[in-house]
Parts: sequence; structure tokens; C-alpha cells
Amino acid sequence: MVENLLKVRFGEIDNELQAIIEPLLALSPEKFTPLLLQLYRKELIGFASINYIYLNY
Repeated sequence: MVENLLKVRFGEIDNELQAIIEPLLALSPEKFTPLLLQLYRKELIGFASINYIYLNY
């Protein structure tokens, strides 16, 4: 689902977007869906990076 939403929003999934799929999947669909629909690409990448770091430490 995350991958499909990223494709719809941004066209193709490059390395930056590929890297945020796993951190976003750690969230519930209720949390990641609004983020995917509302945040700009750079905001989404930044949020997912921070979320990934937080979950792994």
C-alpha cells in the first residue's frame, strides 16, 4: 500500500523513496496514509528518516 501511494504521488520510486518504505510500514495505516497524502517529498523523507532512527535506538 505504501509503495502504491508513493507511485501515485511521485511517479517512480527512486532510491530515496525506496529507503522510506520500511520506516513508514512501521506505522499503522491510519498514521502513514495522511502523511503520504499531505507531506511534500522532502518532508516525507525527513519524517521517515527521523522515525527510522527513533525506532532503531
